[in-house]
Amino acid sequence: MPHGARVHGAGGFVGTILIGLLATATVTGGSRGRQALAVAVVAAYSFGTTWLIAAVLIRTVRVDQDDEDGGLALAAHAEAAWDLVPHAAGGCRTASRPSRAGSARPSRWRPA
Repeated sequence: MPHGARVHGAGGFVGTILIGLLATATVTGGSRGRQALAVAVVAAYSFGTTWLIAAVLIRTVRVDQDDEDGGLALAAHAEAAWDLVPHAAGGCRTASRPSRAGSARPSRWRPA
Protein backbone atom coordinates (compact mmCIF):
# COMPACT_ATOMS: atom_id res chain seq x y z
CA MET A 1 0.00 0.00 0.00
CA PRO A 2 1.41 3.41 -0.89
CA HIS A 3 2.66 5.73 1.82
CA GLY A 4 -0.03 8.32 1.11
CA ALA A 5 -2.84 5.82 1.62
CA ARG A 6 -1.37 4.49 4.86
CA VAL A 7 -0.51 7.79 6.48
CA HIS A 8 -2.70 10.48 4.99
CA GLY A 9 -5.67 8.34 4.03
CA ALA A 10 -5.93 6.37 7.26
CA GLY A 11 -5.06 9.38 9.41
CA GLY A 12 -7.62 11.54 7.64
CA PHE A 13 -10.28 8.85 7.92
CA VAL A 14 -9.70 8.24 11.63
CA GLY A 15 -9.33 11.94 12.42
CA THR A 16 -12.51 12.94 10.62
CA ILE A 17 -14.55 10.21 12.30
CA LEU A 18 -13.08 11.00 15.75
CA ILE A 19 -13.83 14.70 15.37
CA GLY A 20 -17.46 13.77 14.87
CA LEU A 21 -17.41 11.44 17.86
CA LEU A 22 -15.33 13.39 20.37
CA ALA A 23 -16.06 17.04 19.66
CA THR A 24 -18.86 18.89 21.37
CA ALA A 25 -22.09 19.65 19.53
CA THR A 26 -21.18 23.35 19.28
CA VAL A 27 -18.02 22.46 17.32
CA THR A 28 -19.52 19.90 14.94
CA GLY A 29 -23.04 21.26 14.83
CA GLY A 30 -24.28 17.93 16.16
CA SER A 31 -23.79 16.25 12.79
CA ARG A 32 -21.90 13.02 13.38
CA GLY A 33 -23.66 11.43 10.45
CA ARG A 34 -22.39 14.12 8.09
CA GLN A 35 -18.82 13.38 9.18
CA ALA A 36 -19.24 9.70 8.28
CA LEU A 37 -20.97 10.59 5.00
CA ALA A 38 -18.15 12.97 4.09
CA VAL A 39 -15.57 10.23 4.71
CA ALA A 40 -17.52 7.80 2.52
CA VAL A 41 -17.92 10.35 -0.29
CA VAL A 42 -14.21 11.26 -0.25
CA ALA A 43 -13.21 7.57 -0.22
CA ALA A 44 -15.51 6.81 -3.18
CA TYR A 45 -14.29 9.86 -5.11
CA SER A 46 -10.63 9.02 -4.46
CA PHE A 47 -11.08 5.39 -5.48
CA GLY A 48 -13.02 6.28 -8.63
CA THR A 49 -10.59 8.97 -9.73
CA THR A 50 -7.57 6.76 -9.12
CA TRP A 51 -9.18 3.87 -10.98
CA LEU A 52 -9.99 6.15 -13.94
CA ILE A 53 -6.44 7.53 -14.12
CA ALA A 54 -4.97 4.01 -13.90
CA ALA A 55 -7.32 2.75 -16.63
CA VAL A 56 -6.32 5.59 -18.96
CA LEU A 57 -2.61 5.05 -18.30
CA ILE A 58 -2.84 1.30 -18.85
CA ARG A 59 -4.50 1.85 -22.23
CA THR A 60 -2.25 4.69 -23.43
CA VAL A 61 1.24 4.24 -21.96
CA ARG A 62 2.93 1.24 -23.49
CA VAL A 63 6.48 -0.09 -23.56
CA ASP A 64 7.92 -3.00 -25.48
CA GLN A 65 7.94 -6.29 -23.61
CA ASP A 66 11.72 -6.58 -24.20
CA ASP A 67 12.30 -3.16 -22.62
CA GLU A 68 10.14 -4.04 -19.64
CA ASP A 69 11.88 -7.38 -19.16
CA GLY A 70 15.32 -5.76 -19.40
CA GLY A 71 14.43 -2.92 -17.04
CA LEU A 72 12.75 0.37 -17.88
CA ALA A 73 15.58 2.47 -16.43
CA LEU A 74 18.01 0.75 -18.76
CA ALA A 75 15.74 1.31 -21.77
CA ALA A 76 14.85 4.92 -20.96
CA HIS A 77 18.10 6.20 -19.41
CA ALA A 78 20.73 3.72 -20.59
CA GLU A 79 21.68 2.86 -17.01
CA ALA A 80 20.55 0.33 -14.43
CA ALA A 81 18.52 1.71 -11.54
CA TRP A 82 19.61 -1.08 -9.21
CA ASP A 83 22.86 -2.96 -9.45
CA LEU A 84 21.79 -6.09 -7.57
CA VAL A 85 24.06 -9.02 -6.84
CA PRO A 86 23.13 -12.30 -5.13
CA HIS A 87 23.73 -12.34 -1.38
CA ALA A 88 25.23 -15.36 0.39
CA ALA A 89 22.36 -15.45 2.90
CA GLY A 90 19.79 -15.40 0.11
CA GLY A 91 18.09 -12.62 -1.76
CA CYS A 92 19.99 -9.72 -3.29
CA ARG A 93 21.82 -6.63 -2.12
CA THR A 94 23.20 -3.62 -3.91
CA ALA A 95 26.63 -4.07 -5.39
CA SER A 96 29.57 -2.62 -3.52
CA ARG A 97 30.87 0.69 -4.72
CA PRO A 98 34.39 2.01 -4.38
CA SER A 99 34.95 4.64 -1.71
CA ARG A 100 36.00 8.12 -2.72
CA ALA A 101 39.66 8.89 -2.31
CA GLY A 102 40.21 11.49 0.40
CA SER A 103 36.62 11.33 1.59
CA ALA A 104 36.11 12.46 5.18
CA ARG A 105 33.44 9.80 5.72
CA PRO A 106 34.12 6.10 5.27
CA SER A 107 32.12 4.39 2.58
CA ARG A 108 28.97 2.57 3.75
CA TRP A 109 29.35 0.10 0.89
CA ARG A 110 31.06 -3.09 1.94
CA PRO A 111 32.09 -5.92 -0.35
CA ALA A 112 30.49 -9.30 0.21
